[in-house]
Amino acid sequence: MGGKWTQNPGSGPGVPDLARVARPAPPDSGPRQARPNPHGNTSGDPQDLFGAGTFDADFFGGGSGAKLDVNDAPGDVIGGIGYGNELQLEASGASNLELGGDAIPTTADPFANYGSGNLDFGDFDEALPPLQAGPQPLALLSPDLEPEADRSGEYPSRPSQSGVHGRPRQHSLTALPREYPRGDTPAPSELPIDPIDVAVAADFGDAPRGWLRTPIYTWGVFLRRRELKSKIRIAEHRLASLENQRDQALAAFAHELRAEIAADQTTSRFLQPLQDVEHRADERSEAFANVEHEFEDKCATLDQGDIDLQVEQEGLRQRIGALDHEAAKVREEYRRAEVGFKRLHIELRSANDVLARVAEGTSDADPEATRRHAEELQRQIADQTPRIQELRHQLELRERPLREALHRMETVERERGQLSKERKHLEEAFRKQSTLRSRGLNEAHAEVVQALTEVGKQVLRNPGGLAVDEDRLRPIKEHSERVYDAAVELELWARALYAFDEAAYRRGAQLILGSVGLLVLVCVVRVLI
Repeated sequence: MGGKWTQNPGSGPGVPDLARVARPAPPDSGPRQARPNPHGNTSGDPQDLFGAGTFDADFFGGGSGAKLDVNDAPGDVIGGIGYGNELQLEASGASNLELGGDAIPTTADPFANYGSGNLDFGDFDEALPPLQAGPQPLALLSPDLEPEADRSGEYPSRPSQSGVHGRPRQHSLTALPREYPRGDTPAPSELPIDPIDVAVAADFGDAPRGWLRTPIYTWGVFLRRRELKSKIRIAEHRLASLENQRDQALAAFAHELRAEIAADQTTSRFLQPLQDVEHRADERSEAFANVEHEFEDKCATLDQGDIDLQVEQEGLRQRIGALDHEAAKVREEYRRAEVGFKRLHIELRSANDVLARVAEGTSDADPEATRRHAEELQRQIADQTPRIQELRHQLELRERPLREALHRMETVERERGQLSKERKHLEEAFRKQSTLRSRGLNEAHAEVVQALTEVGKQVLRNPGGLAVDEDRLRPIKEHSERVYDAAVELELWARALYAFDEAAYRRGAQLILGSVGLLVLVCVVRVLI
């Protein structure tokens, strides 16, 4: 790969900062090509390869001649799309990069003149058209790069931090910034993880050279890997949460721009999958609404029936109270009359017993008086019998409607219990069905959100004729940056989990197992002896 780019934090995410590379100055006769003759150096002179120019840095001394100006002001690139750090060449007999200091002696090694330049000799692999003086577009300065194959324009670089929680140094691999973020999570292979940061995060220490210290190394690696696995779980949870927030932002972005997306010829086709998913979600929502409506109708019928029974039950309760009050009066009068009537029968039986004993000669009672008393009792019984029968009839008339009301009360209570059971069964069936339908409806809504998210991603990748405001892109950019940082952190811990010397780890494990086995063997031998 030819050109090298370093990140310029001040010029925005993904914008490359041209390395301060000195190019040979053109001769007096005209502009010189930015790259040497592809046929190679035929004279053997190093100056023929690099040109006659020299580099003047403060650590080489002062110099004179034409300057290669490195401007940091944005907006200087041809076409009005400047990002800073553009090259401007001024033709002269010699080319010097004046950074201050004393001039380098002319007798110095010609190759030492280029010690301060960040030259990549892969740039000379092929010949290119002449590089004209003045500001050059970024595309001309990096023809060997493929910006579309890289994704670093979406995720701004962050400086590396030291320590276990430090994040790796991130390098921009594209020279042309993208207009929109992609809104997706980079693959682990696309994350620029610095091996030094991995080693610092792993914190396993140096592997011992000898065998004796390998068990200590193995034990330390074992404990550290447990800590790293815990960090990986936390990082995975954080990444999933941030991805969900980013997808929500993408869905909101697509929802806000839906009318514009549908009106654009290029982006309107992105809505077809969304419309299919929304149709399925509408069907499930309608089915769920029908089930709820049917359940509410059945519940309303049961509730109305229970209300009617409650009203009837209240009327029966009042009627039973009135009937029982009337029957109680007749019942008390009948009880008193029946008690007197039974007493007469008892006295009559006693008088008849006395007459029988007198006839047998076992009693000295007056038979005539006893007979008259018995006849009087019979007369009273005959007089009270119609009254007793009338009271019994009145009591029967009072108790019959009372018994009917009580029987109806029991029936109403049973009917209410049956309605309550039907209501419980209906609620249980609806609960099961609503659980399944709610799950399906939630899945459909999640599919709608996912489809909106995909629409947002497709619009960002291929906006067509849409002109998206920066205010609408800002939430997606912010969430994408957080997702990128979380993905870098997760990948850093994942790589750190295996950043140990496996050979030393195995040797230490073998020594530990061998020592344990030897200890067990010694214990067994001592027991046997």
